Amino acid sequence: MQDWIIAAQDGIDIVGIGPTDLSETPGILDPGDPRLKAKVNGIAQRIKKIGKAKLSIPMNHSALPLSPQDSMELGVGYSNVASAPPTLLI
Repeated sequence: MQDWIIAAQDGIDIVGIGPTDLSETPGILDPGDPRLKAKVNGIAQRIKKIGKAKLSIPMNHSALPLSPQDSMELGVGYSNVASAPPTLLI
């Protein structure tokens, strides 16, 4: 993922993370998997270091259940607080 390239562009205000895409692409199916949290923390740190765009992650999404405190610690600048999408097991 090259979020830092997008975040460094002039005129980009928000870099959004889709929790389902972020977790399923590397095959992480458990929202408590430490690899997922490490990946999100890495993205958040790179975006903060650039200092232009803000991070956007939905709060309390089933694939990445973040609390308001978690979001603040990550530096999330925008969060969708709608209900999480349904999770279907096939």
